[in-house]
Amino acid sequence: MPGLRALFLSLPLFAAGAGAALAPALATMLVPGPAAAQSGGAQAAQIQALGEEVRRLTGRVQELEAKIDRIARDGGQRINDLDYRLTMQEGGDAGMVGDPVALGGIAAALSAGAPPVAVSEKLTLEQAETALANDDPTTARKLVGEFLEQNPSGPLTPRARFILGRSLSELGETRSAAQIYLGYVQTWPQGPDAPESLLRLGSALAALNKGQEACLTLAEVAKRFPDASELVGAADAERQRIGCR
Repeated sequence: MPGLRALFLSLPLFAAGAGAALAPALATMLVPGPAAAQSGGAQAAQIQALGEEVRRLTGRVQELEAKIDRIARDGGQRINDLDYRLTMQEGGDAGMVGDPVALGGIAAALSAGAPPVAVSEKLTLEQAETALANDDPTTARKLVGEFLEQNPSGPLTPRARFILGRSLSELGETRSAAQIYLGYVQTWPQGPDAPESLLRLGSALAALNKGQEACLTLAEVAKRFPDASELVGAADAERQRIGCR
């Protein structure tokens, strides 16, 4: 989302810049010279058509920009609502939830100037994942917890948070796992584990008897990540299992 939005935002500026750069050349073309006397009318018509096309494209870009902003704000609001509900159910402080953040807003800030990854950090997460694969979520939780204490933000933090969510799920701490998955989707909406986090969040909400929220969350998998066919299929199967309409 941040990259797409940046692209859309840059198009009107590009059009304006291109128009300014072309202005001297277009002005020259409009001055009839001996060699261009007969073709001046055709050139003027082409220039007018070009100007109309630039204006049309600029208007279209502005429409798309507004649409993207609406989608980002709406998605951020929905995630914030889920965060609030989970926090209240767990007896937490609602004041800690904060205001809604448009999708991609936090991710862009955290991804800027990310430090390099140390070999030891990679090894720790690999060990945590190996523990999960060996049905040892307790060890995985311990390893990833230690990792996050030392690396609260960094290139591998999103992956660590996802592994933590999986560990909590397998330990039966469904509500805590749901909050981890929710935090991942909110903070890294286009992260590599975002599709599966969204799927697991929906399943966790269903397990917490939040059927309506679960159905809405699971439906978002296909909407946001249509290319993740395997996860889309799993989300559809989960929707059928819990009786989503």
